[in-house]
Amino acid sequence: MDEEISLRELIEIILKGKVLITVIIILALVASFFGTNFLSDSLGKARTIISFNFSGIERGLDPTGDVFDKNMIKKPVILGTVVDRLELQKHDISIDDIRQNLEITAIVPKHIIDSIQKSREEGEPAVTYFPSEFEVSFNIKKDLGIDGILANEILEEVVREFILYFNDFYSGHYVIANIMAEFDPMKFDYPDVSDIFHNQIGMLQRYLAARLAEPRGRDFRSRTTNFTFNDIVGHVGIITAVDLVHMDSIIGAFNLTKDREQRIISYEHRVRMLRVDQAKKEEEARISAQMMNDFERQQSILLSGMTLEGMQIEEESSFYDVLAARSTDADVSASQIRQTIIFLEDQIRRLVEDAVPDQQKTQARLEVTRLMGSIKEQLGNWVGITILTAQDYFEEKLGGSVIMLAPVETYADSKLKLNMAIAFVLALMVGVFITFFREYWRSSAKQKQAQSNV
Repeated sequence: MDEEISLRELIEIILKGKVLITVIIILALVASFFGTNFLSDSLGKARTIISFNFSGIERGLDPTGDVFDKNMIKKPVILGTVVDRLELQKHDISIDDIRQNLEITAIVPKHIIDSIQKSREEGEPAVTYFPSEFEVSFNIKKDLGIDGILANEILEEVVREFILYFNDFYSGHYVIANIMAEFDPMKFDYPDVSDIFHNQIGMLQRYLAARLAEPRGRDFRSRTTNFTFNDIVGHVGIITAVDLVHMDSIIGAFNLTKDREQRIISYEHRVRMLRVDQAKKEEEARISAQMMNDFERQQSILLSGMTLEGMQIEEESSFYDVLAARSTDADVSASQIRQTIIFLEDQIRRLVEDAVPDQQKTQARLEVTRLMGSIKEQLGNWVGITILTAQDYFEEKLGGSVIMLAPVETYADSKLKLNMAIAFVLALMVGVFITFFREYWRSSAKQKQAQSNV
């Protein structure tokens, strides 16, 4: 007759083997822990979450309207600053070490994932989603020789420097910050210094004009400098209208140059190159005018069904207007080049026929040298004021564009947790199996012994 085994008996068997099961589980967990740590090259990850909050991110665009690049956080200029600030050279950690272990992953809400999957299943057009929140993590590799505390500091500094770089980059004032970089007027000839000053002031004026064209730019006043962008435009204009014009007039009136022969050779070369450009523009204007004469403006035609850059021209008038604009532009360019050639030829003639006494030239050089120093000082001052004003402006405009939503925390390697969970389950199964097998062996041995006694 078959014997039935009750649940109570099963539990009693497991309780009898609880020591054995516990020992097997502990041994398995210890083996899994040391085995995973020995075989794995990672100690875990430092993680945080950042959020982008600016117009356009919902369409996958950056503040300028270009495609947003999440990997901007890995730029060497950012990581290099992190290495320097934390003195990571002492730990033999380089920019490449940080870049290779830095990851940024988009966070997509569950309802968006469900919506995308549903669209695919129903054969509908795929839902396009551009995330605004990202998880930033730093892998703590064993070969880096750092602990979780330093890893947290590295990731915090990366995010902090990225936010600063992000605001600076999209403010654009890094462009004007380089205007006065390593420029020594005394190393250049007088006419070249004038050209450089004109270019620098032009760059500054274009930057200011761009800010004034923005909705909030015209009325913005900096709390740091107490200037508006329009105020700065006025002061920079004075430099051009007074000092720079004065310097140009002295250079021209006294034929000032540090090397007369070299200056003549330089002008002659420029004239030759400009004549080539002039000939190209005049030929372009001639060809455009000739093509215009081949068409009658009042008659609509179809150009033999041909296409021009993928667009079929069906109206002669539109094609005629394009040719007219091209011819006019070429004529204007050729005229401007002719005027430049005339100016340079006049400069060459003045240098060749130069009869200005040396004493007057000496006095003129002293005055030009004074003006160069004054213009450089004034321009440097207004560039600095512009940068401070722009920083306040973009702090107000872009402030909060990048936010760290969560503090940096270190997480153990997920493989370790998974491996230990698997080891626990397997050890429990093995322990229970051995316990039941041992109990079965003992019971069967007793039954066999009882039967032999009978």
